[in-house]
Formats: sequence, structure tokens, C-alpha cells
Amino acid sequence: VLKSPAVDDACRDLVDHGSCGAYHRIKKLVQHEDLATGGDSQIWDLEDLVKVGKKVNACPYFASRELSESADIVFCPYNYILDPGVREAAGIALDGNVVILDEAHNIENAARDAGSKEFSDQQLSALAGECAGLIHRGILPIEHGFINTLANTIIGQLVNQNQFAYTDYETRTQVWPSSESVEELFKRLMLTDESRSQLQLTYSTLEAHMFKCREELKRRNELQKRRLMTDNNWPDSKFANDYRIAMIRKPNPELYGARNKRRRNRNAPPVSVPPQINVLAFWSLNPGVIFKEIAEKSRSVILTSGTLSPLSSYASELQVDFMSTLEANHVIGPDRCWAGTIACGPSGTMLEAKYQSTEQLSFQDDMGEAILSIVKKSPDGMLVFAPSYSLLNKLLSRWQTTGVRQEIEVFKSVF
Repeated sequence: VLKSPAVDDACRDLVDHGSCGAYHRIKKLVQHEDLATGGDSQIWDLEDLVKVGKKVNACPYFASRELSESADIVFCPYNYILDPGVREAAGIALDGNVVILDEAHNIENAARDAGSKEFSDQQLSALAGECAGLIHRGILPIEHGFINTLANTIIGQLVNQNQFAYTDYETRTQVWPSSESVEELFKRLMLTDESRSQLQLTYSTLEAHMFKCREELKRRNELQKRRLMTDNNWPDSKFANDYRIAMIRKPNPELYGARNKRRRNRNAPPVSVPPQINVLAFWSLNPGVIFKEIAEKSRSVILTSGTLSPLSSYASELQVDFMSTLEANHVIGPDRCWAGTIACGPSGTMLEAKYQSTEQLSFQDDMGEAILSIVKKSPDGMLVFAPSYSLLNKLLSRWQTTGVRQEIEVFKSVF
């Protein structure tokens, strides 16, 4: 399974067919003496569970899920709580539970990411191909025919999109609303209210069929298809104004891997990999779309961090009212702290970290020059933050190309 290109699918296939020995032995792991009270690992983490799992040849993943049902405290990454799809798949129930989110200054971006979705033309093409195969076999031809048509319509629009407002290296992006309204775009994409209703009916039909065919091999593909196109966790339409829609054309990340594989094995047959991929993205701009549901379902939510002030704007972003708040005094005295803003870089470029500006090379270059000028005059260390890891990596990559990073490293060690 671990050598499979799709580990999740291979695992699910073995479990569904009752042929996974590690899954059948999870009781041995759950009841192992090392994990019991007084055992060597009674307070255990995932590494401990994996270690004991290897002893008894049992699956630590499914064992952890079973143990979580009786646990008083469960530790998990943000997305297990914030992402509705991941939360449902992991069997995490919010009702009546207390949710504690540490380092909560990251919640806004994490909630926006959880509320956003992207589909590439490669995914849609695979979806259309699976549907075509099922139609040929006579399996729910009307439902699969509808999804096949929808996927091919979106692929056609992605491939034929020629107008892009933003360019960053080899990546081009067009964002809606623009001169074309979202309604007009949705008509082109076959995402009208009528097709959305039909998609919901198709979802229900496929879900019922999936349960009937659980023991059959095709169930794996249908489950993947259901999650891709008929995810029932999409936000309510009342949040429509909190989203931006984008079509993105960028280099295919698989192309680099294919070239490396070809270099390592000259005798390997050539693999046809398209140089670019097209992506349809739904970007959430409002973290409250995701977080509001968590606040309403949980018994209580506790957010902790050293950098949440001002709490009023933070609560507004998450669209919740904090019943109790505690703000401690700053550990640094006023005489040791100075705050200021830099409106523009050395070349006069406005340093506004908006999506439209961060994609421009002039912004990236002037931001680098501004930091370089401060680096030269600062006698000690510096801590530089960016609004997101994606922007940070983008800036570092650009500065590596222009040589600014190398100049910074003359004065400071970068890590």
C-alpha cells in the first residue's frame, strides 16, 4: 500500500474488501499494555502509537480514530477542525465539545484556506474519463452523463480562457468579478441555479448507489468523484459575496518530475506531460464562512495566542462575539519599542500586500530593496513576517533570482 501512487485509495480498497490484516488487528493495538494506564506509553503521541503498531502489526491510523472516541483530550492539526470535509471524514463531532485553538493568529488564514476550493483540468479530465467508463458499462448513465458534461464544459472554458489580468513569472490569473459578471461566468461554466439543483440530486443518487456497491471495486472511483464535484460541504449561497473566482494557468508541476525521471533513466519511454495546467479556483475572503459554524456547534471555543490584539477587529473577521476575553500587558516596555510604517520602497512602489500588488515583480523587488536597506543599518538580528507562507516563499524565490537575498546574507544569516 505504501508503494502505491494513491495510498488513500489503496488503503480504502483493502479495508472495504476485508483484506487488510493490519486493520483487523487494531484491537490488539488499542488494548496493548504499553498504552494502558501505567504502561510505558500511557501518555502517547503518534510516534508512540506507530512504534507499538509495528510490534503487533496493526494500523495506527484506525487505532487512533478508535481511541479518540473515548479520549478526554484529542490533539490534531487545524484542518481537522476547520475543514468540514476533513472533519467529517475523520469522524470529529463538534457538538457539545470544547475546542481549544492555540497559536490562534493563524486561524484567519487557515479558515480562508478551508473555505476555498480548486479544481485542475487534469482532475476534471480524470473525472470525465471515469464517468464515460461508467456510462459505457450502463451504470447510472443519466447522472454520470450530467457530471461528464459539466466537467467537459468547465475544461473547455479553462483551456479557451485567453484574457488574464495578472501575470507572475509563467503564471497567469483572471479574477471575477471583473468586466464580466459572476452570473455570466457561471452560465459559461454551466453552474447556474438549475444545474446546481441537478447536481444536488445527482449527489443524492450517487451516494445511495455508493452504499449499495460498497463491496465493488468501482466504489473507490465513485467516492473520489463524489468528493470532487458534489461536495456537500460547500458554503451557503448567502456567502457568495465573500468569494472570488479565478482561472489560473501555470506550469505543470509534474513536468519537472517527468524530466528528472527521464534524466535518471535514459531508456525509460517518454511520458507525455502537458507543460501547463489550468485551474478553476473559488477563493474565500472571509474566515467567518468557516469559523462561524464551528462557534455555533461547539460547546465553547478557546482561542489563545500572543498576537491577537486588537480583539475587536479579530472578532469581526471571524464573525463571532467573544463572551470572555483576557489581554495581558506586553512584556516589552514602551521605552524599548518603536512602531512605524513604510509606505513605499526605494523606487517609489507602494508596499501594499494585496493580491493584485504582490503578484507584481515591481512590488517584490522594492520590498526586497527596502528590507536590504534596513539590514545594512540594523546592528543586530531581524525578524521579518509575511502575511502568508506562499507570499514568503514567492518573495524569497524572487530575491534569489535578482540577487537581493545574496546581498542580505552578506550582512545577516537568513534562516
